[in-house]
Amino acid sequence: MDKITLNFPFVINDENITEISYDYADFKTEDYLNALARKKGADMTTMLNPANDYALHFALGVGIILASNRGKGWTAEDFGRLVGSDIWQVTQVGLVFFGAKPAAPQENSSDGQ
Repeated sequence: MDKITLNFPFVINDENITEISYDYADFKTEDYLNALARKKGADMTTMLNPANDYALHFALGVGIILASNRGKGWTAEDFGRLVGSDIWQVTQVGLVFFGAKPAAPQENSSDGQ
């Protein structure tokens, strides 16, 4: 489980949010597709070469955070209230997604073969 410490805490459902925990393993295919759908201006070019699309990375970051915090009543719209460098922190969660690896080695891997 990874964590973001917010520089500019905000309120979701009457709770002051200062830290956000997330885990890439909680992010499922449906969450990924929902994040793409929420991303404004998504097109095939962006989906085939997402490296330079920060709006996509932000949408994925929000999706990953929401997936890891199911049941708390958080929505993507809540993250529209982020300000300053916290926007970039969430964007980085989405950026790292494309290279995220499991924390522990999985069995039946090709390592050592």
